[in-house]
Amino acid sequence: MKLHEYSIAIYVLMVFILLTAMDKPACASVQDDKGIGGVLDVPIDDYEERLKYEKKILDGLMKLLDLKEREIISDKIAASELVAKNENLFINKETSEYGTVLYTIKADLVSIDEILHALVSTSGRELVLDEDISKKEMFSVISISLEHVPIVDIIDIVVGARGFESIISDSIIFVTMPAKLNMVSPFDYYQEKAIHAYQRAMIKYPDYKGIERAYYELGNFYFASGFPTIALQEYRVVVEKYPDLPMARTSMFYIGKCYEMLGDIGNAIQSYLYYVEKYPQDSNAVDAYFIMGGLWRKQKDYKKAIEIYKYIIEEYPEGNTIRLAQIQLGHTYVESEDYTSALNTFLDMKKKPLPDEFRYEIGYQIGNCYYLMGQYAEAIKILNDFILYEQESDIRDDAYYKLADCFFEREDYLTAFQLYRDALTEFPDSNLSPYGYLYSGKSLRMMNMLESAKNTIRTGLGIYPDSVYTENMKFEIGLCYLEDESFERAFEVFEEIDTKNKNIEMVAYQANIYAGICLCREKQHRKAIDFYMKALDEDVTVQERNRIFKLIGDCYTDLGELTKAIRAYQGEILQCANSP
Repeated sequence: MKLHEYSIAIYVLMVFILLTAMDKPACASVQDDKGIGGVLDVPIDDYEERLKYEKKILDGLMKLLDLKEREIISDKIAASELVAKNENLFINKETSEYGTVLYTIKADLVSIDEILHALVSTSGRELVLDEDISKKEMFSVISISLEHVPIVDIIDIVVGARGFESIISDSIIFVTMPAKLNMVSPFDYYQEKAIHAYQRAMIKYPDYKGIERAYYELGNFYFASGFPTIALQEYRVVVEKYPDLPMARTSMFYIGKCYEMLGDIGNAIQSYLYYVEKYPQDSNAVDAYFIMGGLWRKQKDYKKAIEIYKYIIEEYPEGNTIRLAQIQLGHTYVESEDYTSALNTFLDMKKKPLPDEFRYEIGYQIGNCYYLMGQYAEAIKILNDFILYEQESDIRDDAYYKLADCFFEREDYLTAFQLYRDALTEFPDSNLSPYGYLYSGKSLRMMNMLESAKNTIRTGLGIYPDSVYTENMKFEIGLCYLEDESFERAFEVFEEIDTKNKNIEMVAYQANIYAGICLCREKQHRKAIDFYMKALDEDVTVQERNRIFKLIGDCYTDLGELTKAIRAYQGEILQCANSP
């Protein structure tokens, strides 16, 4: 390779590394990677421009994937056309059987105008010059030698020699000046140019000793931009072709992250396992262990998650690593409903000096464990102390609501209501506020203060119409009407509840049951049976199924259809429930 080619490759690497480093915070400001559904902090017009930009990048990626098949399809040329050949200029056009078009050009002191017109004639495009570009400038001569490259590469280099930029579509080649390009920002523009340069470096200089960084940094860019499938390919190249280089181990780690982003938990775990097995001392190894623990918890494989957290505790006994592992171990015990083990884990942590952020968490979790174990008196003591003494904690709202829950479970509804109301006042922006309105209303209903309960819950629905507690709030209003013997109004509420809402598994069948109860009270027994049958279609417990069959039997008893009533009481599904 010629010296100037090495220089170009090195320059491309340096430019792209810089831009990739700059890109990471920029990406974070545009989207919230929880997905993909975060709140934008840019104007809608800017966001639309960014969408166009992403589409443009994706179009380029499709071309890049075609180019990467060049070595495979090079022997399968469907057509070859000699575009220009004279003493100083040779251009050849090759089209593969898949439609990929590549050019070979060798020019020795040939004018830019001659090269562009030769390319224009063979590509079927029209050449358009910006009105501020003098035609004389296009007669500058250039020497260039490129093999098997796309037309955009040749044009970029040719017009770039005079400091111009090109915009290429299916129908035109437009040559203009960089300052006149309409772009979202100079950063986006130069970032895109760097990507293209990086891609060219990978294609043109595959044997350059530093080219592995091109694959690595391009993978980083695609990962940060939310294109895990493409990033995965780049990281794999690094791992497979350059396994002994330091960036190979980082690439292997990010292969796992790519699978995570794709939602392929199984392959993500396998990738992390392979990574920690091969590089147990790498700086990212402990992160990989934590990630695997979280992924196993997502799969509800709590046994493996517990094992991995215990391994971290054993292998990394110092500093915050062990504390984080202990906290995650405690959370896993809670999720697996082993509350005693969870409590013991948190109590063991409390015996040692802890930084503030851990002390807050542990205090709350101990109270939560007592609550989950039904030891409400102890939970009340712990949570009350937490609220009084941990004034700076950012989970005081959680503790406040959990304290109120303890009184609710002890059937001290007045104290529970007062705590829920105080929490709503003290933490108006808490994400638990909808829950506060729901349980404030429930507490009032339990004290038979039905109008106040309905008004409180309606207030919550007005403020939080789309919360995860919306259908539960409606259900509570329905119960208030039912207990007030307003059966028609209650039925209307229960009937309108979205029983397909994934956040209300219990309320789904309960709404159908109570809709049926309302109809029975109105002597509409056959219609009531229809709703009871709907409830049976849900995933209900054996106890609830027995309850529903009894309600169906009661309906048939009231209708005088004793044979069907007996079958219902015996728990038989009635295929023709409303047949005469």
